Amino acid sequence: ANLWINMYYQSNQSTEKSERRLTHSEQSFKDVLKRDDKNIFAACGLGCVLALRKKYSEAADVFTIVKEASGSNMGVNNETNIETHAIHKDVWLNLGHVFMDQQKYAAAMQVYESAIRKFELHNDLEVLLAYARSLFKLSKFDQCRKVVIKIRHLYPDSHIVVYDLAILQKVSAQQVIQSEK
Repeated sequence: ANLWINMYYQSNQSTEKSERRLTHSEQSFKDVLKRDDKNIFAACGLGCVLALRKKYSEAADVFTIVKEASGSNMGVNNETNIETHAIHKDVWLNLGHVFMDQQKYAAAMQVYESAIRKFELHNDLEVLLAYARSLFKLSKFDQCRKVVIKIRHLYPDSHIVVYDLAILQKVSAQQVIQSEK
């Protein structure tokens, strides 16, 4: 199933061929889940395929079920638990991304905040950028600015962060101008 997803990402083929690869991947994940309904790797893969197919509601349901079902097994003492810990983190982040795709920005913000705390992602560029984007979409510009400035200090060479900070400053300035009229 993962092979089909990788081929989908690496494909510059026709839309029909890409769709066929997603279909194969989805079916493979479903087959695994029929044999082992507690396989969180297959469930996460299925959620990703559903999100790629823009079935966001179904993907959110899958990620939510996995997140809730796996909430208490969070020890990180051996190699298996480290792997499981990583998949739990991915479930949370994928759920936040799906909420963003659904334009459920408040839900996405809460998921990102929880993931940052729970998995100690305070210095993770991609997660912090996603969190800042959710704040921006909610027009929480002051809070967003604090996060983006923190990211700027952590990653001073990132052009993405400089660009995001510039856009944030522009929108904030426009907001001030509008409020003065």
